[in-house]
Amino acid sequence: MESLKSVTARLEALSDGIFGIAATLLVLEVKVPDLPEKYTQAEMVTALLKVFPSFLSFFISFLTILIYWVSHDSMTRILVKSNYRLTWLNLLLLFWIALIPFPTHFLSEYPTDLVAILTYGIVLLLTGITANVTVYYMFFIRPDLVKHSITHDTRVDLFRKYLMGPVLYVVAIGLAFVHIYITLALYVLIPVIFFIPVNQEQILKEMGLEK
Repeated sequence: MESLKSVTARLEALSDGIFGIAATLLVLEVKVPDLPEKYTQAEMVTALLKVFPSFLSFFISFLTILIYWVSHDSMTRILVKSNYRLTWLNLLLLFWIALIPFPTHFLSEYPTDLVAILTYGIVLLLTGITANVTVYYMFFIRPDLVKHSITHDTRVDLFRKYLMGPVLYVVAIGLAFVHIYITLALYVLIPVIFFIPVNQEQILKEMGLEK
């Protein structure tokens, strides 16, 4: 039977592979615009503007996947052991990560369509919920899985920070029925908030992974 360390290493390798593939697939949807053989500068600008929704969708999703990878890496580093349920929660999270390129492409093709906007938000919401359920399981149901240096107060504080993601996506999805551009703005803002270096550094410090 494989050792726990071997199983964990294989799961980390699988996770890194899926994160990498999902991030790479995103850029394939950003295509060079088609132009006639003889084109004007105005036509070039117009063609680039048509590609902008694809680039924006790529930017949002790529940043989101990077944030999940950083968080996933941090959680892996504070684990002292794993179990069957945590493995399946991790696999469920990877399922949503692998799915992100689909709603990204859907949104880039139909950036002002309500169904496309909702589809994107729902997939990101389910990704966030799965990530938070995983963290909750590690921190409060099976706290013995993480380093003892992570105190209860620290776990509560960290969980509240992570919970902000799904809450913001619920708000963004709801506002889509008011005005789609508000939702699109929130889709851009949410990953940017979590990507701010100060926020990431604070989370790492609380975990004891950075001084």
